Amino acid sequence: MNLLLWTEFMKTLTVKKLLIPAILATLASGCAELQKSQSLLDAEKAYSHAANSASILKYATPELNTANKTLVSAAAAENKEDMASLAYIANTQIETAVSKAEAQQSHQNTKALMAQKEQLIVAAVDAKKASAQNQLATMQQRVVSMEESKAEREILLAFGKIEFVTG
Repeated sequence: MNLLLWTEFMKTLTVKKLLIPAILATLASGCAELQKSQSLLDAEKAYSHAANSASILKYATPELNTANKTLVSAAAAENKEDMASLAYIANTQIETAVSKAEAQQSHQNTKALMAQKEQLIVAAVDAKKASAQNQLATMQQRVVSMEESKAEREILLAFGKIEFVTG
């Protein structure tokens, strides 16, 4: 009876020795990650560059977050085709975020330039108004001066016609 147990034990041990490493190898190869494709590496680089841009973070954070999720999915892809497709989608999402941020930044720049233009127009109008007021004041002084001169001349003419009687 001991011999029978021993034989069964050896069969089980031999199966375990062969089966366990085979199962582990199969699991390891099935769970192994694919090496990142160049398109995924390029998309990750584009994401890193975009994530360091203040305007993109300010104006396109949701789009950048979506691209990041797509990059994570691409890195976890089970085959090269899925990885390449997801990397392409992520790269397109990053380009969309960049474009949106550029458009928003341009819009803000336009608003700032319009405000600056309005300030310059107001300043120019104020300068013309001040110049016109100065010209008016100068002309009014000339008119007053001319009226005073005319009054003096009339007085002199009036006195010139008066004959003084001396006696």
